[in-house]
Amino acid sequence: MSHVLAGESPEVVIASLGFHRSCIFDWLQQYRRRGEAGLTTRPIPGRPRKFDDVLWAEELRELVRSDPRQLDFHDALWARGMIRELLRRQFRVKVSERTVSNIRKRLDITVQRPRLKAVEQDPEVVQNWLNEEWPKIRAQAKAANAVVYFGDESNLRSDAHRGTTWGVKGRNARGVEGWTSLLPEPDFRRIAAR
Repeated sequence: MSHVLAGESPEVVIASLGFHRSCIFDWLQQYRRRGEAGLTTRPIPGRPRKFDDVLWAEELRELVRSDPRQLDFHDALWARGMIRELLRRQFRVKVSERTVSNIRKRLDITVQRPRLKAVEQDPEVVQNWLNEEWPKIRAQAKAANAVVYFGDESNLRSDAHRGTTWGVKGRNARGVEGWTSLLPEPDFRRIAAR
């Protein structure tokens, strides 16, 4: 404002600040009416947010990093409806699913795919199995002209897409226990070619 009052062109001043040219004239009008008080920012009208980002952000991020089953949810992957229920339970805040999306964007909670490798997997045990057990199994299958299939107690395909979950941006979604075998996923294309 001081540059314009000193005689500099309003268009030059506003261009140097990077705002649209109409802004300076609105500011000049407010300054003439109310002085410097007219230039202070005013609160944006509307209903205040139900979820206080400053107060609860870290706690919500920590909760989303955990396994939903530890918080008495039926599923192992976070879904928007589950986060909505989590907000109701933990913070006593009732919000719509659209508001959950807004909250997760503000807190950098993004959609992620969980790792397909078990968190308990021991690379030494895996390598030992690949070097000693797998050649025996493959030889036995080849002799019987058989195909080897891998399965576990979950009765899921080892290469099946298991859905997505929510997690903090920049961090991998944690593996889910019981979803993958402790043994590595075989490459069926290479096995069939042998």
